[in-house]
Amino acid sequence: MKVLERLGLIDRIGRALQNRMSYGEINAYLKAYGINVNKPTSGVNIKWVYSKELLSDESDDLLIRIADELEVPHTARPGRLGAAAPHPRASARTVLSGRLMHAPDLSS
Repeated sequence: MKVLERLGLIDRIGRALQNRMSYGEINAYLKAYGINVNKPTSGVNIKWVYSKELLSDESDDLLIRIADELEVPHTARPGRLGAAAPHPRASARTVLSGRLMHAPDLSS
């Protein structure tokens, strides 16, 4: 999942949790997914921020599962997990100093 897509999904999950649950309910809900709710947070007394901080280190797969259960809209699919797919020509080129340079053919 791309970084901005991930941050947006965490934000929307945090909003959904803030609207639906108390702090205790958020803790119980996230704990049921195996999330450590005892890890240090910033202490900001806003459920949205608290939820985002707890979710920030979780896997893309887990975020998608939570979003699906909460019916949070997203475009992430299991096939898109992990780093963004490289450009089709990325294996044949390397970007150096803002210019495209052909990478040597190491297949022989």
